[in-house]
Amino acid sequence: MRLTVWCLLVLALVAMVPAPALARPTAAAHQVLLVANSDVGTVTLIDAHTLKPMGEINVIPDGDTPQDPAQAAVYPAIKARQGVNFAQGIAISPGGQTLYVSRGYLGDVAGLDIATGRLSWRLQTSSLRADHVALSPDGRRLFVSALTSNQVQVIDTASHAFVGSFATGDWPHVLGFSPDGRYLYNGSLGNQLAPQGLDGNKQITVADSTTLQVLRTYPFQAGVRPFVVTPDGNTMFVQLSYLNGFVVLDLPSGRVVTTVHLPVSGPGASMRQQDYPNQAAHHGIDLSPDGKYVCDAGTISNYVALVSRSDLTPAAIIPVGDQPAEAETSLDGRYCFVTDRGPASNTVSVISYAEGREVARIPVGRHPQEEQEATIPDAVLRAGGFLGPAAGSGSPSRPRRGPRLTLTRVRLTHRVFRVGRASHRRPTRGTAFLFSLSRPARVTITLTRTPTRVRRGHRRPRVRGVLTLAGHVGRNSLFFSGRLSGRRLGPGRYRARLRATSRDGQRVRPVTVRFIVVA
Repeated sequence: MRLTVWCLLVLALVAMVPAPALARPTAAAHQVLLVANSDVGTVTLIDAHTLKPMGEINVIPDGDTPQDPAQAAVYPAIKARQGVNFAQGIAISPGGQTLYVSRGYLGDVAGLDIATGRLSWRLQTSSLRADHVALSPDGRRLFVSALTSNQVQVIDTASHAFVGSFATGDWPHVLGFSPDGRYLYNGSLGNQLAPQGLDGNKQITVADSTTLQVLRTYPFQAGVRPFVVTPDGNTMFVQLSYLNGFVVLDLPSGRVVTTVHLPVSGPGASMRQQDYPNQAAHHGIDLSPDGKYVCDAGTISNYVALVSRSDLTPAAIIPVGDQPAEAETSLDGRYCFVTDRGPASNTVSVISYAEGREVARIPVGRHPQEEQEATIPDAVLRAGGFLGPAAGSGSPSRPRRGPRLTLTRVRLTHRVFRVGRASHRRPTRGTAFLFSLSRPARVTITLTRTPTRVRRGHRRPRVRGVLTLAGHVGRNSLFFSGRLSGRRLGPGRYRARLRATSRDGQRVRPVTVRFIVVA
């Protein structure tokens, strides 16, 4: 009896004491670095701990041309002058379920479901280019730099509607919040199409993130590039056009305290100022969590500088890939992630703050731009094919797959044509296969001759040859002269069957188009 009473008393006391084991478990999640690849319209997902690619999301599932008629009308001229830009800036919802993307020269902002890869919504901005984005800390408002209309537009992420805007300098570019989230900073480049001195206002605009009232501006003589604010909110490190280094801005007084000049080396040593990529000598800056270092991307010199904050001198100059252009400190504080956006690289360099060196270089898509690390639930990643089945789920192990592969908008420029030379592209000579892919894939086109008469059991279509192409995300084109291995196709009716296979083994249902070769 006495033992029973003591047992009950002990159990009652244990029940009254909170224990970690009794706490509500948190959902499993991964730290994921997301990188926008502007030339191909994808976002690469990278495990921020293992530093291994997990897959990619197609951010232009609705096509690689503008959906807005007015933007579509001027798009050919923009593309001819500036090239393509399908993924400029990115942000991720606090719950890790939605990816927000400003889609460059498509002129819009889109929200995509990470688990399915589906486009949830899109909004056309007032600008010919939708530039950088920033998401409020509570995830309720998405801010986008409307570059050519000189304003920042504000989107309500619940209603997917514009709810306001505020004026900026000429060509607003990078956005960033104050540490407490009360203020939003925007840096403007100045109109890069105008002569220097006539390129408008180059400034940092400070707005109240709630009321959108402009509270202050900091003018500069050169375009404002990436910047970062210290945790106390008093100091900003700012990169400027043509400057090989950065300036230190005291925010309360508005005074530039000092200018930090960094070495010019590599390709930059022989590069003229007018040849700097988009006028940017250095483009990409962040702080280490302990406040010891500024991580600065030396774009034209192909290095990353870790600059000691104590004396503002380089603690390390680290060679990286071609044109390092964005810098992001990892959530765990170990690394500075830097995108190498030049054509010779298309990678992310991983810089260790502790070791002062590059510890990994990760391949991504063409022309990687903005990057952001986020916490994404395993359930979302698993649904999107970025993770295998959960341990103990009983599901068989299978290779990790990326988003679903699709082959759409298949057509021929000419369905009736004459055979031309291999490089001859007159309208009536040869044709071109046009199609869109949601992911990079190997495309095979099997050509068969259609018999003029078909009797039961006789004369099945004969395969004449196979064309292959390493297809990229978005619209693809393959010219066909009407010759296979140098031999002309004879006059007649033909069938072309297109198949696509992604690197991870996904295939699509074949699509068939028909054409006629005439004498």
